[in-house]
Order: sequence, then C-alpha cells, then structure tokens
Amino acid sequence: MSSEFTFDYPKFGLVAQSTLEGYATNLLKIPTDIKNRMSWFFLADLYFFHNHKGINPLAVLDEIYILEGLATKPTGTKKESKYTRNHLKGLWHKHYMSARFIPQNIENTLGQEGNGRLTETITRYAHELESSDEEAMYAAAGRMSKEISDSFRMRKNNNKLTGEWCNGLMN
Repeated sequence: MSSEFTFDYPKFGLVAQSTLEGYATNLLKIPTDIKNRMSWFFLADLYFFHNHKGINPLAVLDEIYILEGLATKPTGTKKESKYTRNHLKGLWHKHYMSARFIPQNIENTLGQEGNGRLTETITRYAHELESSDEEAMYAAAGRMSKEISDSFRMRKNNNKLTGEWCNGLMN
C-alpha cells in the first residue's frame, strides 16, 4: 500500500504527490528514467515555480536533458559544475535561463561587470530621448535598444547566461 503525501508551501498552499506525478508525466512528459531519479521536492519546486512564479519548467528541463545527454541544443547558460564541499557534494549546480532573468543578464554585462556601462549607455542617449523631435527620439531609442540587446546576445553566445539554479540530480 503506497501512502499519498502532500507538499506544503506556506505562500502557495498544498500539492499532492499524485498531482506532481500527473504534472511530470502528462504535462511535462518527463521520461520515466529521468523522473524516477528526481526528488519529489524538485518536482514540487518545478510545479510551484511554474504555477506561482511564471517560470517555464521546460527551461529547467532543457538543462537537465543536456546534462543527461538527451539534448544538444545550446541554451547559452554557464557550464554545469559539481558541488565539491559539505552537504551538497555530488550534486550538480546548473543555471537555467528564463525571460525574467534577462534584466539581470544585461546588468551583468553592462552593469557592475561592465564597470557601469549600462548607466553610461542609457545616459549617452538621455538627451536624444528627451528631444521634442519625435523622429530623433525614436532613432535614439532604437540605437540604445540595439546596444543593450547586442550585449545580451553576446552573453548568450559566450555561454554566460545566468538565472536560477536547477539543483538536485545526482551524477
């Protein structure tokens, strides 16, 4: 006889094990051999992040499938690494990327790591953006947008995108 258990996330409520099983199997279509090696806590995190934080669980699963050798399409995120110390030894540390992390990646490229280049970039276009000449204003906004989006593209092409960590799979 198997016993059903529930996960209680104080901010979000309860979710039953059977709900997580259906979510992983039917909605996410996680292969059985992969799903059987995931902890229920990991699946609960995927479920709650998806339903309450707007995180796309497929972005997390893409990284796992790459680690498992089931996918090869590059995601642009940092390379995985193993924890080597203390209680997390043997677990993987891997970033996944979601749209909500785009601002942080731009800040990482043009902000602190870029020695304040984000502020410098915006400041450089500020006068034109305040112009009463609408055509000049839109042209400046386009150039500024291109410069910022190019910095994000460069970060992705260099496999330096960061986001949250998808932890929990043993090697």
